[in-house]
Amino acid sequence: MHFQLRTHFRTLLFLTCLIFCSTSLLGQSKQALQNYEAGLRALENKDIQKAIQLFYSASEKDNQYIDPLIALFQTYQDTRNFKLAIDRFEQIKKIDSSASVPFIVKQATALASLGQYNAAKDLLDPYIINNTLPSLSL
Repeated sequence: MHFQLRTHFRTLLFLTCLIFCSTSLLGQSKQALQNYEAGLRALENKDIQKAIQLFYSASEKDNQYIDPLIALFQTYQDTRNFKLAIDRFEQIKKIDSSASVPFIVKQATALASLGQYNAAKDLLDPYIINNTLPSLSL
């Protein structure tokens, strides 16, 4: 339980940092940013469904705004909805492949959890071979 709370806190901290970094650089629409921030508050208040709805709304308002997709990916991972987590990861990767790298291990975990062991192995192999596997410290 303590580990789970720590993980949620780290996730929220990470996502909050992403807000300040990426919004100033990429200039997301104001409504998308407002929805994303409201989603973070809903997540903090443990209203997962509302958070998911707000993150989706934010990503629809600005389809290049990656933070809501990362938040959805993390939320789906935390709730063990691996199919939807995998889908969000693919969206993140299409928008900015470098933004997906910190989540490679979690994506492989999601794939393996759905029995897609070869896909998980194929995803990780290049990172293992080059000794560049990201850590799970997020």
